[in-house]
Amino acid sequence: MKKLFYLTLISIGMFSCDSDNEIDTYNEFADIKFTVTSTEIDRQSEIESMISNGTDDTGSTNLHIVDESYSNEHLPYTQEYIHQTVFHATILSLYFKDNSGAPIGQPFEPYTVTLNIYVDSNVVAEEEIIITDSGQVVNAGYDFSFF
Repeated sequence: MKKLFYLTLISIGMFSCDSDNEIDTYNEFADIKFTVTSTEIDRQSEIESMISNGTDDTGSTNLHIVDESYSNEHLPYTQEYIHQTVFHATILSLYFKDNSGAPIGQPFEPYTVTLNIYVDSNVVAEEEIIITDSGQVVNAGYDFSFF
């Protein structure tokens, strides 16, 4: 009986390892688009869009693409990646940080920012927030799970 139990455990372990390897190497193609829109277009800000899958079994990076922009002239922001190979557990992230300030003695004028992540023209993540203070941060994220 113990022998059967141990054989069952070993079999489960072997099959789950094979399954994990299949998940790590499974991929598909997708059109990815990041956008940031705002009610104010001349605010100093930082924007970073990222596609990342970490590393594969050999320690090599499967996919890591980063676009960074720091400006008061980049809104509205759009970054597109057409027909990208994406792997299971690929992470998409979009980061916005306000770096504008109010003139001395003047109150900060709030404005609205909307972050969108699209996969094959479908919105998969959306964050909209009113920026009320200089230095405020907004994030949006999505991860691929094929199973």
